[in-house]
Amino acid sequence: MTKETKIKKIYLTVDTECHNISNINKTIYGKTKSGESFGIEKILQLGKELDVPVNVFLDIPECHRYGDEHIQAIINLVNKYEQPIFLHVHPDYIGDKNKKHLWEYTEDEQRNILRIALDDYYRFCGPHEKIVFRAGAWGVNDTTYKVLREQLPESQYEIIDLSYVYKSNWRCRLSYDEYGAANAARKYRGINILPNTTYIGFDYFGKTQTTSFSVPNPNFSVFKRIIDNNTLHDITFTMHSWDFIKRWFFLPKHIAGDKYLIWKFKKCVKYARQHGYKFENLNNYTVNEDTDQCQNLCKGIGGKLRCLWYNFFSFALIGRSYRKYALLYFSPVIILLTIMLFLLIN
Repeated sequence: MTKETKIKKIYLTVDTECHNISNINKTIYGKTKSGESFGIEKILQLGKELDVPVNVFLDIPECHRYGDEHIQAIINLVNKYEQPIFLHVHPDYIGDKNKKHLWEYTEDEQRNILRIALDDYYRFCGPHEKIVFRAGAWGVNDTTYKVLREQLPESQYEIIDLSYVYKSNWRCRLSYDEYGAANAARKYRGINILPNTTYIGFDYFGKTQTTSFSVPNPNFSVFKRIIDNNTLHDITFTMHSWDFIKRWFFLPKHIAGDKYLIWKFKKCVKYARQHGYKFENLNNYTVNEDTDQCQNLCKGIGGKLRCLWYNFFSFALIGRSYRKYALLYFSPVIILLTIMLFLLIN
């Protein structure tokens, strides 16, 4: 089979992390008052229902702050649905609680953090010859890959990394010049890197910004355009354990399920399959060094207008959970009330 005839594959990845044990129901489990769960178990249930592999990236270093039982309970749940568990590392649980990215640490400090994290991964999940890894907040730099390869000699281990993000500003510190691609898979320092798929969703007045190809993006038309025009053989579709949990910053004790997003997710899965894509387990991943591609959805006047709507709607929904964007969330109601008031006055 030639490269040109290979089936295009999508890897659904789910970063599963708590950050604050007091918010565990809002970030991991998502249990409502009715007893229904919309967190990681809902994602696993949908994976089983839709026959979609759920590639779980578990922040195992959280065991150092919240205990082994916290991590083991999540592992038991994932194992129940027979889905793979991979290593996700937020370094502040092992290192300095004020340093959230691996690139903030010296080479020796990164070496120690990754050694401990790998030991914990083996302790919870058993030995692996293929290590699939993602740094917390995509916070890698060149040193991370040097240290990771030293910890896992190439003669004994295959490493697949999903930490690299093109133009992620201050988060990912492996640069485009170092890596040599935006979205295409490459081998770097002896490590197979599958980038987090991004596209240009902001291109105005000479400034461009990339957006992750992710489940919580509420625009189905974005998904369609990426799928229809993608030339890469392997892309990622990312999410977090809390993405199907509906939260409001002004109702801190109330959570619900985001049934619209679940419906849209199912629609995306169906559309991708109808267009020849296969959802795949990262344990089966092999590198296809494609010609690079980063789609610009803002091309032309039509594209720029569409992206204005996409960006407004995305930030408006973020405003449901974060006070910073609250004005955008409430703006439709504010506009409607303003119109009604104007009509009443006149």
